[in-house]
Amino acid sequence: MSHDTLKMSDLTTVALVVNMGLWVKPTGSRVTKSGWKDLSDYDYVVFDPEDKLSKQLVDRWGFGVGGSERPEQEFTSYKKGVLNFIVTSKADFFKKYCMATELIKTVDAKTREERIKLFDIIFGTPANLEALEF
Repeated sequence: MSHDTLKMSDLTTVALVVNMGLWVKPTGSRVTKSGWKDLSDYDYVVFDPEDKLSKQLVDRWGFGVGGSERPEQEFTSYKKGVLNFIVTSKADFFKKYCMATELIKTVDAKTREERIKLFDIIFGTPANLEALEF
């Protein structure tokens, strides 16, 4: 099986998260028109206002913290295989993440650098608020 294929157990995990009543939105390079590669993960941003998912992901489903824990950005990333859940308890963060994803799809950002700059614009990160060329 190639890296770019979700297994049934991965789809079941996504379905279980949705069935917990949490808001789940596909994001990342795989949802853009042309920005993904065969080795790209399947990313999902999850709104978890009661912080009930993190313990399940680690203790029950074997996820590890995926290296993206940024309290100042109010999310933690959990990774297992090709799945990456970006979990937040902040509604504003979730909404901005969804907006950035839609913007990336609309302008068809092709590179990781372009996607990061667009996220930075939506989140108001001043370091990368320079003009973009597509």
